Amino acid sequence: MSQSEALILDVERLSNSAELNRFEESIVDRKNDALRQALSKRLASNQDAEINTQIVTSH
Repeated sequence: MSQSEALILDVERLSNSAELNRFEESIVDRKNDALRQALSKRLASNQDAEINTQIVTSH
């Protein structure tokens, strides 16, 4: 294998690695967004429950 062929293969590997990293980052971003949304809903639900408890106990 010539030096230029080896260099081309190295560049292709780096390109594939960069694409894989971007793909993995997008998966992590989507998981983080989903977790953030779930936590936000849970927090809102807990706040509603706390308000309802305060209303019931104040009467």
